[in-house]
Amino acid sequence: MRPHRDPTRRNRNIGTAKQGHGRDNRDGIPRRYRDSVIEWRRDHPHTVVTREIGGEAMPFLVEQTRDDCVHACTVDDVAAMLRLLPRPDVMGDDWLDGIQGVVLRQPTRKEESHVPVWARIGYSVPVSADEIGPVIFIEAQEVPFRGHWGNSVGPSDRRELDRLIAMATSVERARRGHTLHFDLEGIRRVQLFHSVPHELGHSVDMMTKVDEPSRYDIEEWRRLVDRYFQRPVVEREEFAHRYAERAMAELRARGSAPFDRMLDPDALTSEGLRLEDFVAIA
Repeated sequence: MRPHRDPTRRNRNIGTAKQGHGRDNRDGIPRRYRDSVIEWRRDHPHTVVTREIGGEAMPFLVEQTRDDCVHACTVDDVAAMLRLLPRPDVMGDDWLDGIQGVVLRQPTRKEESHVPVWARIGYSVPVSADEIGPVIFIEAQEVPFRGHWGNSVGPSDRRELDRLIAMATSVERARRGHTLHFDLEGIRRVQLFHSVPHELGHSVDMMTKVDEPSRYDIEEWRRLVDRYFQRPVVEREEFAHRYAERAMAELRARGSAPFDRMLDPDALTSEGLRLEDFVAIA
């Protein structure tokens, strides 16, 4: 005889992803220490150039793009933006290092489908044999780019969606959400005038909450860095958003930003860079 109650017959989650079915088979992307350390020099073809930022030479690593992707921000665009932002935040001070480099990066197709981003910060990236520090990664994008955002978003995601709507080339509104369209200039607008100061805000957050209080005490640094990553992601993101919005408001008030795209084909090729990595081919 069948027992009076069989819980398995009432559980609708059995055999579904909600209960964990297929978790071991997910097409995941390996991540290293808290997503903060990313290889500086990968096997992907690349060229390294330098720009003077705050009186020091900063390396810019430019990866070759796929045929369907492009770097919306040029090296000179990003260098000009970093020169406009507060020098102590970008370069650090006498004992504390600031941003150590910039990578114009070509993400893999798996990364584009699983964890698409405009840009990211790497907190402990090796840039030379003896230099490790924060590096800003700016991701190449398909042009034109189209992204869909549903209506069921939380308060912080809603604010981010509003920012993107304001910067998008065009917006389609429907019952189930928004489809945002970005041309090359729209992608550049997001990455250069939002993502770069936003990622710098993450670096400043780490600097003020971990590096400055710990000074040269490695044990204290380890304790503070653990506490830093225990903070809610939303809290860290909101700090970076406030930093970026405040910085851009000051630059707009001075008339320093936004500025036109800096693209010199002759200078580009003379440094070993490829024009096709920065120009969308129709």
